[in-house]
Amino acid sequence: MRPLRASLIILLFFTYCKSEDVPVVTTVEVSNVTRTSISCEGMIVSQGDSEIDLKGICWSSNYPPTIKDLVKIDTSKNRSFFCELTSLILDTKYFIRAFATNSFGTGYGKTVSFKTLPPSVPELITYWGDRIRCTSARSGGEITSNGDSPIIDCGVCWSTNENPTLSSNFISAGSVTDKFRIFIPGLDPNTEYYVRAYAINNVGTGYGDIKQFTTCLDINSNPVNPVTITLWDKPLDTIRHYIQGKWRIVVVRGGVAGINMCYNDFYTEFTGDDKYISNVYMTKTDTFLIDWVEQVYNYSTTHRMDLKTQSGSNLSEHYIFKEIKYDSLIYHDALVSDKLYYYGIKEE
Repeated sequence: MRPLRASLIILLFFTYCKSEDVPVVTTVEVSNVTRTSISCEGMIVSQGDSEIDLKGICWSSNYPPTIKDLVKIDTSKNRSFFCELTSLILDTKYFIRAFATNSFGTGYGKTVSFKTLPPSVPELITYWGDRIRCTSARSGGEITSNGDSPIIDCGVCWSTNENPTLSSNFISAGSVTDKFRIFIPGLDPNTEYYVRAYAINNVGTGYGDIKQFTTCLDINSNPVNPVTITLWDKPLDTIRHYIQGKWRIVVVRGGVAGINMCYNDFYTEFTGDDKYISNVYMTKTDTFLIDWVEQVYNYSTTHRMDLKTQSGSNLSEHYIFKEIKYDSLIYHDALVSDKLYYYGIKEE
């Protein structure tokens, strides 16, 4: 009996030593879970009686994961190690655990499960409105994330209400995948609008932040004391009389590029002593002398206004005053082949 007892003691001793020779590892909980990646940590509590050959994270969609499955190796010399797993399948449950291997075998930490996030609606930002006109404007957006689902359509929606959606007004830019700009037609003059970008994928519709803009005031269609008169065919004294005063320039039209610019703080003023005062966007005020010159216009002789500096030097601005229509002054560059027309509303 004594030899048998001795054999059992020796067997138990070697079994105990062998279990200690395998590294002891701890799996730390995962973090930063996204649709295709996670962050995870492991820590070696004991390396056993042999140097560590490999350490890292193993994972699988099957339980339990082993080093025969997917593996991320950590090459640092630290007992604690950090791994980021990428290229995961979205909306999928995974099992993960830390491991360390020495010459006696592989030790594993506890198995932790997680699930990657599912696809989501697109994420995007809305561009501020620009090229704002009386009846149109431009906006757009930038798709910052497609939600891991292909973009089907994108564009902008707008409304006079503060929360525009696709049930309001919208215009499509197609299946763009990054940045887009688009013109919004058919707007009302002098009206406040709200606009935001949208993008659609298989999950649904994502919206950007809401931006606001106000279209420009068109020529005065509802004046208090309407005056309508042609000017180009009138004597100089009549032209001087009717253009005196301050006019707020609300729109400039024409040009080879189809210019249709709007201004809200740009005015011109014509005085009785033939001075032209201009203020652009309320940043500075300039005063010029007016030099009246006869010119043929519409096969008849009229007067155009040339500008001079206060010292008397000539400028390149030359204007013919065409008419006043519903208390709106209409004049244009006289020496430009693609004439730019200016519309100004009388300031009281």
